Amino acid sequence: MKKTLKNLLLSGTIALSMIGCSDNPQYQFKGEIAGKKIEFVTYKHYACYRTNRLTVIDLNGRKDIYHDNARNDLKIESVESYYSYNGDSHFCEKRGYSLERQKEFDSYLSKIFQIKNNLPEAPKNLRHGK
Repeated sequence: MKKTLKNLLLSGTIALSMIGCSDNPQYQFKGEIAGKKIEFVTYKHYACYRTNRLTVIDLNGRKDIYHDNARNDLKIESVESYYSYNGDSHFCEKRGYSLERQKEFDSYLSKIFQIKNNLPEAPKNLRHGK
């Protein structure tokens, strides 16, 4: 089942990478996954230019914003990290592409896909509220 899911996700990603005007509806999401607030949004600019942003806020107030600003290919160009101290948000770092951060991004997209499609691999405690 896992191999079938991986093949399905891979073929979907390949198909989407060939279509520059996709709004990535399978990943549009606002909810909670494992206690973290998650939001994936595709922004429409001009013509077929799209950018994607995944925001993850954990229980400690850390906020990571993953940016896919080029080619709408679901490959991140940068990640911004913010930390919260006494309710105030403080910018910590902005980094370019890294394999580790891309794997985190892909993992969140996979979980969003599982939840939105009610696949059995997504445990009930990962389901988002509407």
